[in-house]
Amino acid sequence: MSAISPEAFATKALTSAIDIAVARKGLDQVEKQGEAAVELIKAAASVGKASRGRISATPAAGETGRRLDVTA
Repeated sequence: MSAISPEAFATKALTSAIDIAVARKGLDQVEKQGEAAVELIKAAASVGKASRGRISATPAAGETGRRLDVTA
C-alpha cells in the first residue's frame, strides 16, 4: 500500500467537498420542484371544490367555456 501525499489528500478532500456541495444544490432544486408540484395539486383541488365540488369536462349552465379550442 502506497502512502498518499498531504497535497494529494488535500486535493481529494477539496474535490469531495465540491462534489457534495454540487449534489446538495441539485437535491435542493429537486425538492423545490416537488414542493411546487404539490402546491399546484393543492390549487387544482381547491378549484374543484369551489366549482360544484368536482371538475367536469362540461361547464354548468352559469359557467363560461362552452367551447374549448384544442387546435392550438
